[in-house]
Amino acid sequence: MARKVRNHPVPRDKMSENKLSEQTPKVKTHDFSVALYIRLSKEDSGKNNQNTVENQKALLEDFVKDKPDMKVVDIYIDNGFSGTNFERPAFQKMMEDAKRGKINCIIVKDLSRFGRSYLVAGNYLEKIFPFLNIRFISVTDHFDTFAVISSEDGRGVANGIEIPLKNIINEVYAKDISRKVGSAIEIQKREGRYGGGVAPYGYKKSSTVKGKYEVDEEAAEVVRYIFRLRSEGYGYCSIVKILNEKGIKSPSAYRYEKGIVRNEKGSNVLWKIYAIEDMLRDEVYLGNMVRGKTHSAMHKGEKRHYVPRSEWVIVPGTHEPIVSKELFEAVQAVNEKKAQEYKDNLEKAKENPKRDNLFKGKIFCGDCGITMGGAVGNYNSMSYYCPNYRENGAMGCVKKHISARKLEKAVLEAVQIHLKIFLEGREEIRSRNDSAEIGKRRMVLESETRDLRQKEAQYQQKLSSTYLDYKDKLLTVQEYFMLKNKYQAALAELEVARKEKELLLNKMQETYGEDLELSHAAEQYFGQMVVTKDMVDALIERIEVFEKGRIHIIFRFEDEYRILLEKRADMEQEGAN
Repeated sequence: MARKVRNHPVPRDKMSENKLSEQTPKVKTHDFSVALYIRLSKEDSGKNNQNTVENQKALLEDFVKDKPDMKVVDIYIDNGFSGTNFERPAFQKMMEDAKRGKINCIIVKDLSRFGRSYLVAGNYLEKIFPFLNIRFISVTDHFDTFAVISSEDGRGVANGIEIPLKNIINEVYAKDISRKVGSAIEIQKREGRYGGGVAPYGYKKSSTVKGKYEVDEEAAEVVRYIFRLRSEGYGYCSIVKILNEKGIKSPSAYRYEKGIVRNEKGSNVLWKIYAIEDMLRDEVYLGNMVRGKTHSAMHKGEKRHYVPRSEWVIVPGTHEPIVSKELFEAVQAVNEKKAQEYKDNLEKAKENPKRDNLFKGKIFCGDCGITMGGAVGNYNSMSYYCPNYRENGAMGCVKKHISARKLEKAVLEAVQIHLKIFLEGREEIRSRNDSAEIGKRRMVLESETRDLRQKEAQYQQKLSSTYLDYKDKLLTVQEYFMLKNKYQAALAELEVARKEKELLLNKMQETYGEDLELSHAAEQYFGQMVVTKDMVDALIERIEVFEKGRIHIIFRFEDEYRILLEKRADMEQEGAN
């Protein structure tokens, strides 16, 4: 008796089955483009751990070397990433390559290297990989998704409870590690020991007592200097400029110079305001160990987050102080005074009419590329400056400053010239072409494109239905892959045809200036005598300000603008001939 199959009846008599098996292409023995996936978490970093990157790589390469049907395309390594998080960079790149067809086989050392969330891991093994036709092999688990296709009727058989159980065990293990690590860290906090990483600037790790700090006198002298400057009333920005101009190395540059860290990115880092602000509030310089500013607990599902100061763990007198209590308190008094002045200024500013920052997110320093800052001065006037120069002086950038009034005038003039040229060119092209004929051609192309999209949707539905039938065991593996290949081939042909039609439509729109966002914006803002935020957002991509007030405006739709002008020039050349 024939079975019912969604949208694609398949012959079930013996002769039909024989013909089907003859027509169905078998998997080629050289068709496995292999991805070796390696993951190492922070907890796996011990010297005697068998899960090192080198050990995993050696095991996987040894597994593949005697298999002629496999060719290693790439090796994907996530070093220092938790197995409970699948947003790992190498893993995501591997999945993108799988979707593009670059790889069709993934091999891991064991399931825990793949992931420690049994729900997510199970979804990949049972749904995503079969849909993408990806073979998955876990070497030490002796698990191969293609090996399970061995039942009498050719369908994939279930893997029993072994693999789901291992995934559950892996997740429980990860949460147990998180719980134990959290308990150990909590003990460290209460005992006033540091939690690893580099010591705060001004200190170094003790060479005699584990978990304690010693004063680094060279850096400590800089710390005292910073506290003295602040106690004398210097602002954060002024302190940063003084330090950078004196050539005093920032904490990042200092640690790199001393070999404490090896990342070259920190070698040229200048002092920053946030570093000064944090330093001047940190009780570590009073000799107190401060822990627990942030918190996470994977076993409870909590991501890392900041916690209130009242919940910090502060253990006094754990190491030698760098600044006196009197100096520290004097600095806190200055901090509070400056903060109150800032609040008072904000309240005064509220009394004035609100000044919109028309160029927010659009204005940049043309020399260093940083976003320019805006400042409101007397009579609610606004101006823009380079924060890099303001903070670091000549070491950071070139001095530049431009008033909002001058910038608005220049932008308005440039916008109106830009729109005038565009609209004149568009009207000239329209007048020299038969708009009725163009409209008719467009309608035909749009209709053909809609038809192709509908056919694509139909075949996509058939493809999905085929997979569901396979999962419901209404299709054998051979039947599933035959129909899948057939529908995918049809979809590929339809996509090529649709893109050709869309290309013609886009070309027509670019050529004749119809239905473009630029056309609508030009009609809306041409002739407008005042710069508005909407105008800037609609027409301008970026404004760069250089020394002595020189500006460069980068407009949106520059490609469309260029195409229209080129078409206009071509038409003028044709007329001249």
